[in-house]
Amino acid sequence: MSLDLVQPRRRLLGALSVVLVSLLFALPSSADNIQFTVLPELPIETMPLRIVPFGVIDGVTSVAPLEIEVDGSDIFLRVETTGDPFGASPPVEIDFAFDLGPLGSAGTYRVVLQAVDDTTGERRTVAEDSIFVTPGVDILVADRITTTDRPIPFAVAGTAECLAVFDQPMIVPESGGGGRVVVLMGFGDVCASPPGPLPFRFDFEIADGLASGQWVFEAIELDGRQLGRAVVDVLGEPPVLQDGRFRVDVSWRDFDGATGVGSPAVPSTVDSTLLWFFAPENWEMTVKVLDGCGVNGHYWVFGSASTNVEYELTVTDTQTAAVWTLSNPLGELSPAFADVEAFACDGL
Repeated sequence: MSLDLVQPRRRLLGALSVVLVSLLFALPSSADNIQFTVLPELPIETMPLRIVPFGVIDGVTSVAPLEIEVDGSDIFLRVETTGDPFGASPPVEIDFAFDLGPLGSAGTYRVVLQAVDDTTGERRTVAEDSIFVTPGVDILVADRITTTDRPIPFAVAGTAECLAVFDQPMIVPESGGGGRVVVLMGFGDVCASPPGPLPFRFDFEIADGLASGQWVFEAIELDGRQLGRAVVDVLGEPPVLQDGRFRVDVSWRDFDGATGVGSPAVPSTVDSTLLWFFAPENWEMTVKVLDGCGVNGHYWVFGSASTNVEYELTVTDTQTAAVWTLSNPLGELSPAFADVEAFACDGL
């Protein structure tokens, strides 16, 4: 399957190339030499966060993790220290990490590392800087698509401290129908100056469309972490029976008020079609249009549905515009149906 890509205005890294947030940052102070690694490199508001300090603190004999306090947009990481009254001890290395739960809100956070004296309780700020926590990546795509939609447009958008550039999406079909559309994302060091949130949006087109079934559109970081997701049902064209003469359309509504249309689960035969409502592997209805012209001068409609949702079945004679309909109320188990005089063979 070929794919046309609407190229972003700025391609910053070439080939695979994605630039989102690189959050390896140095936090120097006047007396201490400390750096932090923020994991994951792209913090998302709904995911846990780990901050790993490394470096040394001068003027103490021991350092141990004490507490974490999140106060609004401030994250205080506190370590307990034992003072060195004589100033003769070598600098003490920090060798632990701070694990935070999901922050729950996107935006810029100030990270402050404080040393707390174990005797006096005095707090001393040894390093600080800011990080940007993103709300994640939005995948903008229509809720329902048909197999005749070509091209299929979609976009990846969000906010990051560093500009994002996306490579060509990968189309990964599954044997049972549907599949995945995957946008890979990486990291770089081309960032806003001064640091701060930077909105981005990149648009793509799937030139050849998609086969029927349920497709998952995903934005995935190179380490396999999912950054954004959208699920879309791609619906097949309404089936036509008897060499294209009779078109079969089904619309449905479930108990939650969701609506949709029936889509072929497998290729239709001359006489019969098998439809799904909610998922390609969950077959819902069988419809047959049989040629009974030699018996009683009519085409016959037979079928059944394993459902209790509301639906309306419409069979249309494309030669005469005559229609045959059947409705099922919400909450009632659909009966089998048969009409041996559904359409007159002479069109009258």
